[in-house]
Amino acid sequence: LEQGWDKTAGLKKLFYAGPMFRAERPQAGRYREFWQIGAEYFGNPSPQADADMLLLIRDVLGAYGLKEPKFFLNSIGCAACRPAYRKILVDFLAQEAEGLCEDCRRRMDRNPLRALDCKVDGPRLSGAPKMADHLCEDCRAHERELDELLSSAKFVFEKSPRLVRGLDYYTRTVFEVTAPGLGAQDALAAGGRYDLLVKMLGGPDVPAIGFALGMDRVARARYGEALAGDAVDGSPRVFVALAGGGTGKAGFQVLQDLREAGFAAEIGAPDRSLKAQMRWADSWKALWVVIIGETELARGGAVLRNLKDSTQEEVPLSGLLAKLHSIKDNIS
Repeated sequence: LEQGWDKTAGLKKLFYAGPMFRAERPQAGRYREFWQIGAEYFGNPSPQADADMLLLIRDVLGAYGLKEPKFFLNSIGCAACRPAYRKILVDFLAQEAEGLCEDCRRRMDRNPLRALDCKVDGPRLSGAPKMADHLCEDCRAHERELDELLSSAKFVFEKSPRLVRGLDYYTRTVFEVTAPGLGAQDALAAGGRYDLLVKMLGGPDVPAIGFALGMDRVARARYGEALAGDAVDGSPRVFVALAGGGTGKAGFQVLQDLREAGFAAEIGAPDRSLKAQMRWADSWKALWVVIIGETELARGGAVLRNLKDSTQEEVPLSGLLAKLHSIKDNIS
């Protein structure tokens, strides 16, 4: 609206990527500062736009090497059919009010759909009326065509009747993408069709669909908890520790070899004790430490220590990179 695109653009595809900040209490997978990729498609009401966005997410995650993300889809209706469903749902929730959590009792008037995906009450509301049973014919046709388009593209997805969006400008298709191993905060990406938003902000009727993808969570899903936030361009961190006065030159060469091989690498200060360097490696969130000691160096080797499981072994310097690449590939 600020750029006047509603008057001139017709169809428009936009994306962004960068740091975001949230006010809620940080927890696993929900950082105070986090990185996000988003994409928005304005002007196309067709299910083809929905399919286009979902396939884009699949391709982005696939290009990053993420295996088998799970896609969940639902239709939450439109301005024609959702008001009637909302009334039916509120009546149902009113009968369950005594057993509802504080959040859901507060949501009953503002956004009752959110009760369906509540972590506390959601499981016990299995008998709640489903939006799928109250869709108008236009919404049913939109959903059928989207299902056919995705199936023809060999796109694997599941229907999730409890998947909702609490904001009133969302319509029809909503979706969420999850990955195993992320705990309660397992959503990698989420989005949906928001055909009512532009008009609510004072513009004309402009259909739109979009998504947001959490880069931090994708990194955790791809590399595991040990490597989340601890990589540069997907490279695990390796710290080179120096244990002895004559190890500086060899340690510096190992540092350069690691960086040239694609690892994020740092080296300790030669005047620091090994204990202090290990603390530095831990605070830097290194996954491995290569300890260059005088005794091992005389044998042409070094100690490779895994900070995650506190195991270590002596490896020849000539085979260090191959060893690290082998471990890295097994983690990936």
